[in-house]
Amino acid sequence: MEYVYVAGASDVRAENIALTQSVSRQTDNYLYSLVDGMNKDNAGCQSITNVVDNMLDCGSHFDNGNLFVDSGGYSIITGAIEPENIGFTIDLWSYGGEHFKDDFDYLFSLDIPLSLEYKKLNTKTNIYKYNKDSLSEMVILLDKFPELREKIFFVWQFKMLPQYEIWKTLYKELELERYIQNRAIGGMVGLRGVTGIKFSPFIGMVFRCLYDYINADNYSNDFRLHFLGMYNRYDRFEIALMEKLCSYYLSYYLGDKNITAKFTYDSVNFAHTARMNPEIPIYCIDGDNIVVYDNVVNVPADVIKKVYEDAGSELYKNIQQEIECRRHGKRLDNASSFSPLNIHSNMNLDRYFER
Repeated sequence: MEYVYVAGASDVRAENIALTQSVSRQTDNYLYSLVDGMNKDNAGCQSITNVVDNMLDCGSHFDNGNLFVDSGGYSIITGAIEPENIGFTIDLWSYGGEHFKDDFDYLFSLDIPLSLEYKKLNTKTNIYKYNKDSLSEMVILLDKFPELREKIFFVWQFKMLPQYEIWKTLYKELELERYIQNRAIGGMVGLRGVTGIKFSPFIGMVFRCLYDYINADNYSNDFRLHFLGMYNRYDRFEIALMEKLCSYYLSYYLGDKNITAKFTYDSVNFAHTARMNPEIPIYCIDGDNIVVYDNVVNVPADVIKKVYEDAGSELYKNIQQEIECRRHGKRLDNASSFSPLNIHSNMNLDRYFER
């Protein structure tokens, strides 16, 4: 499984560029949302263009990285986009997909699961209508530009049974098996806080997506599945386990070891936690073992050098100073200083889970 870094406008601020480049040495993947082009009073083609310019500026610091474009539907969920403007938002998503199709590697479908602000939206009839409009526009785009089929991730919603039934119905009605090559599982951010569940809720959906992949009978691409907004350790262990299991199933079912499962996940948590929590543990791989350091001040110098650059670089000097600030309980010059280190730490944990 591969981690996808959640990027934003702050990553290209002068004081953060070197840190962004350190992140890019940990992962080739970054996600950028269209949200800022959709939730403005003057939202339109120009605002979407401005967001794309920003994401490409950010991408210039990710060497040969894969750009995952988030649809911006979060603005609909939070109520930043009023229900009467949802149709226009769908048009903006389609405009971005068409006019910037050569600038991104992957684009998520615009899913509309609910509105936290406009409760009148949250009926089965409305959710069905808006998502049918959105996915119908996606089908038109994929008919017009077939090359986009390998770039689009279809986002499944499933956390409530009526919601899942809507997505099942639309998948069948619109014959999405003819178009979809990549799949994503959404709706999991904050799910535990609402439900109190203590298991990985996506297990069944993984097999549903595998079932769809096999029955679509199109093996030009690997089985790609993305998990939106994941960071819990036991969820990531489950993702690693199921990636291996699905690869085994595909090898057995298809008799082709070249077709495999490739799972990705994104999270803003690793960078956010490093900014907010001064006592984060750092995980390092040592041969077959995982070593845990209870604080950044105890991390060996060779690990710091590996993450931040060669010894003697300006960034490395700055990080050494930040470590001394942390050692003596002083405020950091840049709250994001240890974000690349925590990303490195959690990616080490992923490798350990996989092993």
